[in-house]
Amino acid sequence: MPDLSFGQCLKAYRISQSLTQAALAERVGCAVESIRKMEANKQRPSHAFATRLADMLAIPDQDRHSFITLARAIFTPAQIDQPASGPPRLPPQATPLIGRGEQSDQACGLLRQPTVRLLTITGPGGIGKTRLALHIASQLAGDFAAGVVFVPLESLTDPAQIAAPIAQALQMQGIGPKYVIKHLKTYLRSAHLLLVLDNFEHLQSAAPLIGDLLDGSINLKIIVTSRTLLRLAAEQAFPLPPLAVPDLKQLPPADQLLSYAAIQLFVQRTQAVKPDFTLDAGNAATIAMICCRLEGLPLAIELAAARMRLLSAATILGYLQQRLALLAGGPLDAPLRHQTLYRSIEWSYDLLAAPDQAVLRRLAVFADGCSLAAAQAVCGSSAAGEPAPDAQLLPPILDQLTLLADQSLLRSVPGRDHTQRFTLLEMIRDYAAEQLQRSGELAAARDRHLAFYLALAEQVAPDLASFNKRAQLERLAWERANLRAAIEWGLDRHNGEAVIRLCAGLETFWYVSGDPAELHRWLTTLLGQDQPDSVRANALGMLGYVLAFMQSDYAQGRRCYLEAVDLWRRLADQTRLTDGLARLGEIAMEQGWYAEAHGWYAEALLLRQASGDHEGVIGLQDCVGLVLLRQGEFARARSGFAENLRWWQRRKQPRAVAFALNALGMIALYEGRWVDAQHFHERAIVVWRESGDTRGVSSALNALGPALLYQGQLGPARLCLSASLRLRWEFHDYDGIAWNLERLGEVALAEGRPGHAARLWGRAAALRDELGIPLFPAERLRLAPIMAGAEARLAPADWLRSWTLGTDQVLAEVVAGELAGASTGSSG
Repeated sequence: MPDLSFGQCLKAYRISQSLTQAALAERVGCAVESIRKMEANKQRPSHAFATRLADMLAIPDQDRHSFITLARAIFTPAQIDQPASGPPRLPPQATPLIGRGEQSDQACGLLRQPTVRLLTITGPGGIGKTRLALHIASQLAGDFAAGVVFVPLESLTDPAQIAAPIAQALQMQGIGPKYVIKHLKTYLRSAHLLLVLDNFEHLQSAAPLIGDLLDGSINLKIIVTSRTLLRLAAEQAFPLPPLAVPDLKQLPPADQLLSYAAIQLFVQRTQAVKPDFTLDAGNAATIAMICCRLEGLPLAIELAAARMRLLSAATILGYLQQRLALLAGGPLDAPLRHQTLYRSIEWSYDLLAAPDQAVLRRLAVFADGCSLAAAQAVCGSSAAGEPAPDAQLLPPILDQLTLLADQSLLRSVPGRDHTQRFTLLEMIRDYAAEQLQRSGELAAARDRHLAFYLALAEQVAPDLASFNKRAQLERLAWERANLRAAIEWGLDRHNGEAVIRLCAGLETFWYVSGDPAELHRWLTTLLGQDQPDSVRANALGMLGYVLAFMQSDYAQGRRCYLEAVDLWRRLADQTRLTDGLARLGEIAMEQGWYAEAHGWYAEALLLRQASGDHEGVIGLQDCVGLVLLRQGEFARARSGFAENLRWWQRRKQPRAVAFALNALGMIALYEGRWVDAQHFHERAIVVWRESGDTRGVSSALNALGPALLYQGQLGPARLCLSASLRLRWEFHDYDGIAWNLERLGEVALAEGRPGHAARLWGRAAALRDELGIPLFPAERLRLAPIMAGAEARLAPADWLRSWTLGTDQVLAEVVAGELAGASTGSSG
């Protein structure tokens, strides 16, 4: 434990108790955000609160003192952000491993052989591959200098993205998607490490990358769990058999049955739901027959044992015998063990009444669980698409959900704001989805799912621009997987109107926390379909927003907006036309076309004034003010922003308040008022943080850096700029990254490293050329004498060499170097 951060330990103990962050927060009486911050090492608990955490997590006495002490320790950025080495990074296991001693010893022996680099544990779902892999890894942890790292892959759907969760598990920070594979290979090249890649079967096309990682690192070894082999040359197959069961023809006495792993597991899981249960002469033979009928498959045994709370062993056996005798169940060309597990789930399903079966089937449309309101809207009898308060839900759905939870088919876990969330185990969800398809209800259920999440998105959209933004962002974050599923279904149905409305309602959510590539893909797909002009115009406008303001591709974004504006004019859609004109003004400003920007804004202002949209007029005035600021007309810009700031504060609009504060800080910086600049930017950071806008925070941190630097606060300036760079790298905000590098160049110069400053400025200049976004006049005038001073400190050839080196350097390497330097005060 001492070698791990407190956040890592907290997360490990939470996972070992099968708790979500929300569940732990509810138990200890704090906000979910506090748990998240503690696990990210961004917040430390008090001694009393750490003690409460230890109590709730049932931390063993021998580890309790260390856990509480660690909670109050101060971690440096290097400890938090850099990959740990040595100790295993594995989720602790709450129960002992049963019946796998022989397989564990065999696997450890194989992995200790120099020629075995890749061990693939294969077997059907539910056989215990993950549990064995974790045990093997814990046994081998001491053999690897860099320890072992567990990488769960169950939720990953795109094989092309497999490098990302591996890098995340290794705690590699700030790497853009284009460079993650390259950096992963570099990281692993000399790492003496054991990787555990769990649930690989749906990612078969990613197998060549695993081979490449092994080829590039002589000290790397990998354990994979999968239903199928990877078919790589380096692969050592390790098929996992079922748990040992007794021979029914020569059944031993009851006191000897516990030597069989399947019996041990059944007894252990039965006692978890029925503490007074014991294995005796009266039930031993029946339980042995149950375990044999289930062929020693752990998941099937656990499902059967869960029924022991209400049913006798004889009743369970009778039902299993009937199902096996009928030979009904899964596909006959599937492995026999898979068919048996299928029957076990089918058996649970068949125990349900028809209405309860219908609810279970429909729950399969939810990705990553659902709220009670969502379950009612999609699975119940009320109208679809109505996210009603929980108190207004019809009682039957709650009764049915409770029944499903009692039958071990559904899990109820704490959600946001002390509400319950309902989830299915993935294997049960797969079965339910198959039944939904067979029932002919799939389209209707997914239509109701889409309607519900469309209503939810439009319900919360107004709050995303208010001081209630953080709460709504958290609410949507819980539903991210369902929102994706709803959009995908809308695309499948060519329901462009619903897709556009859903994306529009979530625009702020995607901007702050979404994946721009994902949104780009959806909109491109929609534009490839035969859709009405109104849908096409809105899709073009939204795609233009994604390209320009989320991916820094202003040229392509401008093309989309120009086409959208033309369509909106023809459709006489004045509201969207005005928004499109304003966006074209913003793009023109970023590209340095200030006269064009004023023209777009002027037309948009006329339309807003004609419509009586006073708030929209004020917003456009701020946009014009930013153009004036960039052109160096500070007095006019300052007057406008100061007046509008008061207006936004009265209207309680946090994004606009923070925007105005940040602009006033920039003006103060250009006028040489460092203290005022610091004051404005710090206030902007507070507002943006309170509203959950991390993009805004990154902007204000970048602006704060020079204000601190020119007050002599070199260390804080570097930390602010590095923090901004880290956020912008995560967002793929390349426009912002250019700003960060230029200002980090100023820090490097202040540190006495003019050559390094020249390299950073060279790379920033190259990036601006790539993006087509020149330095604006006010910033160019501010930076020119600083660069000239740096150039004067070097010989002309040295200056040119440093600048050229920076221009040619890979952006990811530059960013990684600056982020690494943040923890040491320099970047080499």
